[in-house]
Amino acid sequence: MFALPMLADATKKRSEGRNLRCFIAACAFVVIYGYNRIHMTNHFLSDVCFGTLITYLIYSAVSAAFMRGLTKNNQREAQG
Repeated sequence: MFALPMLADATKKRSEGRNLRCFIAACAFVVIYGYNRIHMTNHFLSDVCFGTLITYLIYSAVSAAFMRGLTKNNQREAQG
């Protein structure tokens, strides 16, 4: 679900508002899904929190690399 904001950035009509809405939708899904895992007694709260933290850290690293590459690509297109 955290790939959703990155997909919003990859579109031709990028906007901060669209990216924020996608990020909020992804967070809402993660919270609801995490609650479901705890409610169904499949995981403990610590499992869900740590898994969400790891996922968010991976998302942040990949998103930063993706945006860096997208910026370089846009600069190359503008030059030539």
